[in-house]
Amino acid sequence: MCSCLAMGSCNACQNDQSDAGIASQKICEHLFDKPHDVVPIISSDNSLPALVENAEEVLEAPDQTEVVKLEVKPNLHLEVVDTKPETADLCKSFPVSYAELDLKTRTQIDELLKHHYIFEAYDLCPSHVEKLGYMKTYRETAELLCGTCGQTWEKTLKGDLGDGDQWTLQYCWDGATPGSGGNEYLWMKVGIDQGLEWWKSLSAFHEPDLDKKTNPAIADARMVGNPAPTYSIRCNIQGFLGKLFGYTQDYIEVRRYINKETGFCIESNTSIDHEELERRGYNVGKKEYKKGNDMLLYVVSFPRSPTKCTVVLYTRVKLFLPTWLVNRVLSTIGPRLIRSMIPKMIEQQKYNPDYQARMANDKQGLYAYFKDFTKDALAQAKKTSCRYSAQKLPPPSVVLGRFADPSVLIYA
Repeated sequence: MCSCLAMGSCNACQNDQSDAGIASQKICEHLFDKPHDVVPIISSDNSLPALVENAEEVLEAPDQTEVVKLEVKPNLHLEVVDTKPETADLCKSFPVSYAELDLKTRTQIDELLKHHYIFEAYDLCPSHVEKLGYMKTYRETAELLCGTCGQTWEKTLKGDLGDGDQWTLQYCWDGATPGSGGNEYLWMKVGIDQGLEWWKSLSAFHEPDLDKKTNPAIADARMVGNPAPTYSIRCNIQGFLGKLFGYTQDYIEVRRYINKETGFCIESNTSIDHEELERRGYNVGKKEYKKGNDMLLYVVSFPRSPTKCTVVLYTRVKLFLPTWLVNRVLSTIGPRLIRSMIPKMIEQQKYNPDYQARMANDKQGLYAYFKDFTKDALAQAKKTSCRYSAQKLPPPSVVLGRFADPSVLIYA
C-alpha cells in the first residue's frame, strides 16, 4: 500500500505497478512540490483512507491506466467512486484548483461567470464554479420548479390549447419563500405548451421595443447594458392604467442555466434597484418613476419538437386585495386569459415580420446561441422515450443530468 507522507519520498507507490499505483505515482510526484499536510493514498486494492488538506492540484492518470474518479465527502474524505474504464470520459482529469490555473484561463473563467455562462466556466474549473455557489443555486431552483417546493396548492386548473398543447394553473397563499407559511404572497405556477420554436420564445423579452407594441401593461421598455443569452437586464415602465394611477419603473435581472446536455433551461428573474445598477457602473439615466413590487420569477423551459416548446413559470405576487376575491378571479378569469392571451403572444413571435427580421439579423448573436441549444435539446430528447409537457414536468434529476450532485474537489 502507498502511504505517502508530506515529508520524504514515496518508495511504496514507486514500486507499485498496478493501475491504481501508477495513478498514485503521478499524484505524489506533483504534490510533493506543493505545500500540503496530507496527500491522497491510493493502494493497489483501491482503498483511499487519507484526508486531503491544502492539496492544490491532482494530475491526470496515464492514458494506459484506469482513471480513478475521486469524490469529496462532507468530512473531506476522498473516496474512490468508480474505476471502470467506461466512465473515463466523465473524469478525464482530476480537478484543478482555480489558484493553480494560469492568468489567461482565470481571466476567461471570470468573464464567463460575469455573463453567467455557467457550464462553459464549469468545463474549465468545476471546483471554482461549485465553490462560488452557482451550481447549488441551479440545483435548488430545479428542485423548486420540478421537485418538492414545500407548498400545498389550493387549486389546480388544467385545460387544452389545441393541436396537442395544454396548460396548467396552480396557486396558493404563502410567505416570502415557498413553505414558509402565512398569506402575504400569492404564489402561482403556470405551465404552457406553445406551438412555437423554443429559440423564438425568448424574443419578446429580448426585443423590448417590439414587445411594448403588443403588451398593454408596458408603456416603455429597454435593455440595460449588453445582453447575453444567459444574462440580461431589462427596464420596464409599466402599469395597466398608468395614465390614471401612475407608472412604475422596474428592472429585471435574468440569469439562465442553459444545459445543452439535458435539453432544459432553468431561469431566475429578480428585481434589481436603479441605484444598484448605478453602483455597478451601468448607464441607466435618471430615475423617472418609483419602483413597483419586487419580482421573483423562476422558469423552466424546453423544446418538445422543432416547432413546439413548453414554458413553466413559478412566481409570487404581493396583492392588497382580499384572498377570497383573488381566488375567485384566478379560478374564473385566469383560464380565460390563458386561452385568449397566450395564442396572441405566440402569433406575434411566430409570424410578426418585425420579430422575424430582428431574429434573422441577430446583431448580438443571441438567437444563434438559442438555436444551438434547441438543436442539442432535440437530439437529447430522441434518446429517451419520456415526453414532457406542461402537465408532465421532468424530475429534477433529468433536468440537471450529471450536475445533479457535486462530484469535484472544492478547494478552500
